[in-house]
Amino acid sequence: MSSLYMKRMLAYTLWIRTRLLPSPHGTDTLPGQAGPRRDPCRIPAVIPTPVPSAGLLERRRMNLGTSVAHREGVLIDASELAGLLTAARLLPADPRQAGSAAAHAPDSGEASGPVPDPVTVAVPVPVLVLDATVALSSPAHDGDYRAASGADAWAGAHIPGSRHVDLLTTFTDPTAPYHFAHPSRDTTRRELASLGADERTTVVLYDQGSLQWAARLWWVLRDAGVRARVLDGGLPAWTDAGLPVASLTTASSAAPSGGTARPPTGEPFPRAAAGDDTRPSLWIDKDGARTVSEGRASGILVCALGAAHFEGTTPTRYSRRGRIPGSVSLPAQDFLDGDGRLLADPDLSARAARLPDRNAGPVVLYCGGGISASLSALALTLAGVDSLVMYDGSLEEWTADPALPLLTGVARGAV
Repeated sequence: MSSLYMKRMLAYTLWIRTRLLPSPHGTDTLPGQAGPRRDPCRIPAVIPTPVPSAGLLERRRMNLGTSVAHREGVLIDASELAGLLTAARLLPADPRQAGSAAAHAPDSGEASGPVPDPVTVAVPVPVLVLDATVALSSPAHDGDYRAASGADAWAGAHIPGSRHVDLLTTFTDPTAPYHFAHPSRDTTRRELASLGADERTTVVLYDQGSLQWAARLWWVLRDAGVRARVLDGGLPAWTDAGLPVASLTTASSAAPSGGTARPPTGEPFPRAAAGDDTRPSLWIDKDGARTVSEGRASGILVCALGAAHFEGTTPTRYSRRGRIPGSVSLPAQDFLDGDGRLLADPDLSARAARLPDRNAGPVVLYCGGGISASLSALALTLAGVDSLVMYDGSLEEWTADPALPLLTGVARGAV
């Protein structure tokens, strides 16, 4: 293992152990927590964490985030995820036991990269790792819409213990007139519970490298009040770190992370469900987007597609080219670096600052079908932009209505 990797794992271990030491307040509970005295030598099933302040709890319940300070709560890097998987016994200590990991190893027979020792992470936590990749082909002509499940790519190479979720059929509303429509909050939580998750589970989302599919599922879960983390850089970041991959030919891929899938019984996320009536929606419909476009409601319409789609100079998957009138261009890809990872906080904030008059109302994100806009939502959330909503139908729905206008050409005031 590299010295840098060992340092990271040591720091992670020390971080955990500081939460297992007896409290200086005379009990073994954390300040603000009630409960019986515990044996400090006994390892609990779940890492105890301090109780957040009432104000922070309210912001979390309302899905408002904590601006730039919560990056580590939204993103996860490959090293930390490897530590969680090792502690949960979903990543073997010996990479040669990982099946396809040996197939991906150099010809010398050496391990494909550093794999954390399970003893370095003392406290296992329930983990559910989901690959949300969808294969969406570039259009050859207007109206050329071709989307396919990313299950084949996952089968070929994936993070050990992960599962693939097909966003074409799950975490979506199949009755909607456009692709990838968000389901109800209750449906979202039930589908996640059917994969083995509950409120104790650390849910980690990734994709094959675009980051937009993981961001899409993250936004859907966030609206339902379920906390999840996105693997920054996706599968390429995992393999770049020298960590092993599995395939359907290996035993590890057969065991779903987070435990055995089960039909949900009762409400698996009671705290999230309790906030449904007061937590504001992260979505806006066609009528809402139209009122902003026509200036009858406050807000900023932001197109997350690239400049060519914004200006209507390239083929579109939808029936007509162009952009929604009144919108500005801020491509989602501008939030990524050359390795497919999200930019550092100062750079994200600099790009967010390009939005005109952020105090004029909510930032209404749209793209072709709510996917690129999800990446923008993730990046702008990390940049501290709290007043975000997404036009879920986006151009797929808008262009299908011949009564709704579209603009083409270079826009004045585009950012």
